[in-house]
Amino acid sequence: MGIELEDWDLVLVAPSRLQAEFVRAFLESAGFLVRLEGESLGAIYGLQVGPLAEVKVFVPKDQVVEARELLNEVPPEQEEL
Repeated sequence: MGIELEDWDLVLVAPSRLQAEFVRAFLESAGFLVRLEGESLGAIYGLQVGPLAEVKVFVPKDQVVEARELLNEVPPEQEEL
């Protein structure tokens, strides 16, 4: 059985699906479970920027603090992937 929806917490809102996928890969490579949510209307209409293109990045609640700490350690030049 998987992790229930209420057991996940938001760690980041990415401005695009591509950036969310980079964050997912980064967190998963560090051992985190990751779930992405959003951007469905942006995909339908071909939007790649703005609120309709945003994708929410979630991790299990018991991994939130560590995931946020790891994301905060990313050097500024790496944030614009």
